[in-house]
Amino acid sequence: MGKFFSKLVGVTFEGRQERVALLSKGQKLFWKHEEDNPHDSNAMRVYADVEMTQDVGHIKANLAKKLMERKKEKGCGYEVFVEKLTGGEKGLNYGVIVLVVTTWPQRNS
Repeated sequence: MGKFFSKLVGVTFEGRQERVALLSKGQKLFWKHEEDNPHDSNAMRVYADVEMTQDVGHIKANLAKKLMERKKEKGCGYEVFVEKLTGGEKGLNYGVIVLVVTTWPQRNS
């Protein structure tokens, strides 16, 4: 799991479409593990800003579970970038394809 693409979910809820419409290719996104999420303890909410006030969706549940397991087992992290916006024309909702990059902790030599 070095680099891979995924689609964000939940981008049409809670006013997120307005925020998603402002995203641009290559933009770094920020994520937060929502351990206390009542629906999924592996939930990873994705934000457009480093302050984590402008959420734009979630990583898919099955993928978030795998990522959180790897984070706990191996100590890796993840960076998320906008790869592509979909939809938006002719009244269609926007979607977001993201690039997820695995990061590894620094090792002392």
